[in-house]
Amino acid sequence: MYSETAEGKKHAMYQTYEKIGENRTRLTCDLYLKNNFIMKIMFRLMMKKKYEKEFRQSLENLAAYMKETHQQEHKHEHEHAG
Repeated sequence: MYSETAEGKKHAMYQTYEKIGENRTRLTCDLYLKNNFIMKIMFRLMMKKKYEKEFRQSLENLAAYMKETHQQEHKHEHEHAG
């Protein structure tokens, strides 16, 4: 599990990684907001789309990183096999 808490502790993100197969991992992300009426309204009006955009970008970055890592491992295996 990996977590991040914002300064001022107004929100926290928890990421859970679970191995579900030989080359598969399930990622679950939970975002917790401070239980406060104004925070909820602000999130719905202004922050939700920002978080969605940042989350999508993070997933794209993770996919690129994993692809590059896999390619490097595959290349390394072939170098030592021959």
